[in-house]
Amino acid sequence: MTCDVCELDIGAADERRPKAHFEVSRVPNPGGIEKQDPRVYICSAACLRAFAATTPEPDRRGAAPSRRGRSAA
Repeated sequence: MTCDVCELDIGAADERRPKAHFEVSRVPNPGGIEKQDPRVYICSAACLRAFAATTPEPDRRGAAPSRRGRSAA
């Protein structure tokens, strides 16, 4: 397993426990069952920030309206 940002080795091919890392997945996943977006493996907070800086924002057109300001009645 390698970091998808800097390609640092964070795991072992023989299935031993990997080093501490982040796993990022898109929710909700837009793909069908056969075409799920793969998880992203990231080794450090610095790589996580670099990944987030290059990731496009989600398309919010047609999203449900915000619930802020509504009473719980």
